[in-house]
Amino acid sequence: LGWILIHDPDRVMDEMRIALEKLASLIVGPSAPVQHALPRILSEVPESWHVSIATQLEKQATFCYDKIKALTPKALDATMPSGSIFMLVKINSEYFEDIADDIQFASKLFQEQSVIVLPGECFSAPGYLRITYSAPIEILEQAMDRIVAF
Repeated sequence: LGWILIHDPDRVMDEMRIALEKLASLIVGPSAPVQHALPRILSEVPESWHVSIATQLEKQATFCYDKIKALTPKALDATMPSGSIFMLVKINSEYFEDIADDIQFASKLFQEQSVIVLPGECFSAPGYLRITYSAPIEILEQAMDRIVAF
């Protein structure tokens, strides 16, 4: 929520400005109506609702994490996230002879298993995938089974 202002008349922060512009293009921020409503949402929505959503997301993240960690051989590896709805998954390329990179992995996964993930290259993390675990657990079960089968 908000803006970033850089006052740099001598242009000594050009690299920082470029990095911030790249970051801003990756993040879809909240719209003006959401920004306006957020204080009320945070103050008037019962704490129990926030806790239930956080608990649900933690269960979904743990489910995806455990599925990836259980893979044998260790073709993929994950780090358990905290505070997001995304998980970065490392592709151990030695297990995928016919796949050159994360872009090709994401493309083939979609073509062969109808599962959409984003290649890490989109986030300056080549060799990784970004999965979203905010879907209902029944959908995640199907998606993770397809990823494991891939």
